[in-house]
Amino acid sequence: MDLRLGLSILGGLVVLAAALTAYDRGRAVRRLSSGRNRGRTDTASSPPGPAAQPQTPSQERVMYEDGSGGRVIYGRRWMEARGQEPPSPAAIMKPVQERRSGGCVPDDVIDFIIRLPGHEPVARDQVLALYKQEESLIERPHRLCGLRFGTSLSVDLETEGPEGQYGDLLLSLQLADYRGPAVESELNRLSQIGLKLADAVHRQPQFSIGFEEALQRAADLDKFCAAFDVIASVSIIPSSEEGFTGDEVRSAAFSQGMEFGPRNVFHMRHPGKGERPFFTMANLFKPGEFSPDAWETLRVKGLALFMNVPCVTDPHAVFERMLVVANHVASGLGGLLLDQDHKPLTEHALGVIRAQIGQIVAGMERHNIAPGSVRAIRLFEP
Repeated sequence: MDLRLGLSILGGLVVLAAALTAYDRGRAVRRLSSGRNRGRTDTASSPPGPAAQPQTPSQERVMYEDGSGGRVIYGRRWMEARGQEPPSPAAIMKPVQERRSGGCVPDDVIDFIIRLPGHEPVARDQVLALYKQEESLIERPHRLCGLRFGTSLSVDLETEGPEGQYGDLLLSLQLADYRGPAVESELNRLSQIGLKLADAVHRQPQFSIGFEEALQRAADLDKFCAAFDVIASVSIIPSSEEGFTGDEVRSAAFSQGMEFGPRNVFHMRHPGKGERPFFTMANLFKPGEFSPDAWETLRVKGLALFMNVPCVTDPHAVFERMLVVANHVASGLGGLLLDQDHKPLTEHALGVIRAQIGQIVAGMERHNIAPGSVRAIRLFEP
């Protein structure tokens, strides 16, 4: 069974797409269209994504090591502009160690990074003004980080006060996200910004990897995202043609601890552990959302509960929790849980989904990108 169809077994791709439209139009389009275009036929014996493709040892190092296997090189253009030869490997400064205690730490696995190490402090406004002149041309996630001078705390300069003083500076560009892989023009833009900053603060830039390797890694990460960017869902339909009333839906959601929130849909969150939802409940049919001003007059012909598998910690537990909530909501509303054939949900169908969630978890962990991790959220969330 196709991986995407298997994990979307409980709602039907066409109907689920309508429900997800209100949740995130762009993300749903990429997921569904990439599944059609790639013609993927993954099975349990052939894991999807980069793990199923031959790789050189260096490619495996890039994918599997946690930021410790990347090369640090001087930018060739920077060296040639000064009539210099690149230094020998022994003369190249070691990469700056990532400060995990900080709030702005580039990731050597999914980011293209330009480091500007320095022993003297630079003022925040001196650096940020030049950065802001150019960075608006970059649409993909990118950041300018700096170590507060005399500390190991890495911070985002855009959120700092004007009095800040910084030692090492780091520019980063995310190599892949839900929109696809980074392209050469994006690497060029960030590199030009890095070179201008290097000239302004009299520092030598260090590139985490070369352009060719960065583009290859972006392509590998995009294949990884395409393989594991999966929504698991269940659908609830009314047992009568009248449908559910808006008030009934709202009461059923609240009774299970769900909140009405962003995009005018319901979210299940972990109490006291951040704003990111475990799973979401939306209108199964267009427009997908619920009008907060029309609960009394609203008629709902179906509901979709869905979870973003790679973005939750312990997807198995979240899926089981979603099933419990779906059963309670369906029971309270007098609705039915259906599979992809619009038949009552069976234990066999649930077994298939559980097995495939297990394949996704195992596959992601093989690539050192655990479900629900910061790295996974950056890759898979819009």
